[in-house]
Amino acid sequence: MIYQQTINGEVKASGVGLHSGNYIDMKLMPAPPNTGICFRRVDIESKPTTKANIDAVSSTMLGTTLGESGFTVATVEHLLASLLGMGIDNLFIELNNDEVPIFDGSAASFVFLIQEAGIQLQKEQRKYLKIKQKVEVMEGDKYASIIPYDGYRIRLELSFNHPAVDEENKDYEYEFSTDSFLSKIAYARTFGFLKDIESLREKKLTLGGSVDNAIVLDENNVINIEGLRYKDEFIRHKILDVMGDLHLVGAPILGSFFGKKTGHSL
Repeated sequence: MIYQQTINGEVKASGVGLHSGNYIDMKLMPAPPNTGICFRRVDIESKPTTKANIDAVSSTMLGTTLGESGFTVATVEHLLASLLGMGIDNLFIELNNDEVPIFDGSAASFVFLIQEAGIQLQKEQRKYLKIKQKVEVMEGDKYASIIPYDGYRIRLELSFNHPAVDEENKDYEYEFSTDSFLSKIAYARTFGFLKDIESLREKKLTLGGSVDNAIVLDENNVINIEGLRYKDEFIRHKILDVMGDLHLVGAPILGSFFGKKTGHSL
């Protein structure tokens, strides 16, 4: 039997929001069995709360946003992937602004916070979503599918062409476990293109983005001084995004996912 888990105690961290540019305080707190993952905005007088699930998604523009009617929480995917990766089923997350901090652009800081808090085993059994038949979605040249599988596997094909991305690093298959998440996925950072920054900022996006929290590419190279953490860091980060977005079904998945040009929307 596999039982639900939460964290042992409260942990806090602060950082900038990738899109808003706001400085945000975040607190992670233990939650009872069967609570799920809940985000709470403590900067709003009523302290509204939204559960991390598909029904709460309000936007998928360059990230996944939950909530509506003036109460939103943006860029939740890296944190959700971290909670899946570390086996955390129940958690309260308090924020004093409308976005989860981006930290270094990967899941590493969230993993560190969970490790600092410690993990608490709970008495209720964990539920899984088991895929029993193939499901697929197509939108033009974008494609995603998931089929039955005794485990959790994600395979992606990277679709953009750039001199810094070798052809051999455009296809990656990942078999999920906590150990493999820590060694292969958690440290992969988000990325963006220098040529897009001006137009994105005109739309009030990536206002907090920098080489401190993203891989940035010019026309030919990665401009970050330290370079890449993995030679295929781009596609590994895409897998991190998929893990976070799919975790909005509300339970760990038993199935095999394949995607090409998926993005947050698909």
